[in-house]
Amino acid sequence: MLHSDAGELREALINLVFNAVDAMPQGGTITFVTRSLHGPVSEVSGASERQLQVEVKDNGIGMDEKTRQHCLEPFFSTKAQRGGTGLGLAMVYGMIQRHDGIIEIDSAPGRGTCVRLIFPVQENPPQTVRGTSPQVKPKRSLHILCIDDDAQVRQLLDDCLTHFNHRVMVASGGEHGMELFRTAMLKNQPYEVVITDWGMPDVNGYEVARTIKAESPNTPVIMMTGWGTIMKEEGETASEVDAVIGKPPRMNELNDLLLRITASDKRHA
Repeated sequence: MLHSDAGELREALINLVFNAVDAMPQGGTITFVTRSLHGPVSEVSGASERQLQVEVKDNGIGMDEKTRQHCLEPFFSTKAQRGGTGLGLAMVYGMIQRHDGIIEIDSAPGRGTCVRLIFPVQENPPQTVRGTSPQVKPKRSLHILCIDDDAQVRQLLDDCLTHFNHRVMVASGGEHGMELFRTAMLKNQPYEVVITDWGMPDVNGYEVARTIKAESPNTPVIMMTGWGTIMKEEGETASEVDAVIGKPPRMNELNDLLLRITASDKRHA
């Protein structure tokens, strides 16, 4: 049995698909392969451990050896001129580490790329202590506006937040986002929280946050950026921004943040 965080695993696979699509500008084929394997012999039991292997293959442009060696590093990106954050594969690497697994990458220029995720399989599920009940987090469906000029990030947010039963609207930039925000206000169907990218070509995230707070002071605004940690350390977070998260975000953490930041329900105070 694979004991995993379904949200994290879904995020990782979505990131791998996005990378594969980017590597095939003229189109191509993405292949998923899963298999059960016998891994190394356990020092504890002396038996061969089972593993689950998930492969995501493409027949795109591939990577040279230097790129392959550095592609798991945070902020390393070959797509910087197209707005790439360099966090996609780093996020996948973090996920596989948290699952005590291994990531392997086979690639060569002109021969495509295969990313292989190898998870240990536990035969027995973790035991639950008797007399205690697992804490169930309250589930609420929020009306969320997500603003980002990257179509892939918009799709990621839409897919994953909808999975948490939120009602999501996406905007392709700051100006578009403000139009949707004002329309929702006029219809008396306001968004309960706004997630906005920081760097956008038309209206940036700070301008979006200032405008929203000026028109609806109690609407929480979450800023999403690949430089979130640096912004916090240097004190650059605007007073109009309620929280800053890294890009791409870990969806479970983002969902927890959304529930916390809207918990007081001060919009109706």
